[in-house]
Amino acid sequence: MARHLIKAARARGDTSLPGIDSISHNIYRWERGTVGLTERYKLYYCVALGISPDDFGAEEPEQPEDLSGFSAGEVAVLDLVAGVVGLWREFRREMAIIREGEGPDGLAGMEAGAHGRSS
Repeated sequence: MARHLIKAARARGDTSLPGIDSISHNIYRWERGTVGLTERYKLYYCVALGISPDDFGAEEPEQPEDLSGFSAGEVAVLDLVAGVVGLWREFRREMAIIREGEGPDGLAGMEAGAHGRSS
């Protein structure tokens, strides 16, 4: 996933991402909820997954209440999917705020601010 995020960033002209080890560590932290995912990386997830922000995480995954019949790997996948859905919901809330509060320059201003540049 780290490689895909780096590729997505470069496709958008962003060459300032850290190396693969740092991004992998960040993914680990995002998946566990240690830190929140920034708008910048949320957009790169959408690009990496080849989906629009409206389609990303549209359905909530069903998780069985009793996970005893699942292997550790299957439970990890379920946790990952649940984490991605949570990130998607946060992303949609933030995008709604941007669209409603900042007008047509909201997204451009956000991206410029994330990189320390002005538009």
